[in-house]
Amino acid sequence: MRHTNIHDYSNLLATWLLKDDYDYVPGVRSATQLLKPVQATILRDRHEDAITVDISELIPRRIGTAIHESMEDALKDTPTIGEQRVRCQIKMPRGGSFTISGKFDRITIDDQTGTLWDWKYTSVYKFIKEEVDDYRRQLSIYRYILLKNSDPNYPPLISDEGMIVFFFNDWMPSKARTQADYPKTRVMEFPVTLYGAKEIERWIQTKLELLALANAVPDASLPECSKADLWMDDDKWAVMKEGRKSAVKLHGTEESATLHMESMNGNVHYLEQRKALAKRCEYCEVRGVCHQFKRLQDEGRIAEGF
Repeated sequence: MRHTNIHDYSNLLATWLLKDDYDYVPGVRSATQLLKPVQATILRDRHEDAITVDISELIPRRIGTAIHESMEDALKDTPTIGEQRVRCQIKMPRGGSFTISGKFDRITIDDQTGTLWDWKYTSVYKFIKEEVDDYRRQLSIYRYILLKNSDPNYPPLISDEGMIVFFFNDWMPSKARTQADYPKTRVMEFPVTLYGAKEIERWIQTKLELLALANAVPDASLPECSKADLWMDDDKWAVMKEGRKSAVKLHGTEESATLHMESMNGNVHYLEQRKALAKRCEYCEVRGVCHQFKRLQDEGRIAEGF
């Protein structure tokens, strides 16, 4: 992967941003890779040398890593199990097996039962929209690997409930005071019920099969990211009025917006389509080699500047 420095950051800052201690092992699929869209994972595998990322895009990752490192340092003398990568073999329904891995953040232990904890540096939007299923699935994969391992260094039982600790990167005190669904503190502990072993095993097997199938087709034929993968809402139609910048009302369908407009007096109203944006593309490192990104960009579904 190549990096640019379009903001002319100093060597000191650039060195910090470029530091990467990720312990990648060829041939092993990590929980992080399994959670990404198939297309993104395959394109990264194929075109790593051609991918270009500006170092400014690494800032959230490095801040997230800094939080992990500071938590590790603060908790190192507590009676808990610190950040470790674990692996296991998973058998496939049609024969063969794969090695999968995951790196949990912390395990607390109560009466021989361990509870998985995960630190997340993320936006308030993701929490409010309840887009946390990937986090739940990630902890479930860790739990599955630990249960398959039977390693005496880990608790014999792992709780069905895990704990996500959110560190919100855009939290605002004013909204916490006025919005009911807004998190009340900048850091929040959020319990989640994990998927059962059989359920998450089937999900992992299906994802591994999809990755294997996708690996056999050219880039242009890769399965495209879904709207959910892209963090993409539905289009909206705005009833507009001449001389007014904001919409009179937003509608989920063009038909509803048309009926609304026709029910209003005068000829000063018109419709404006608000195209939903593929928000995840802004953070995707493979967008430069992705056919779907180029098409979405042509359709006006990518934020300006990308």
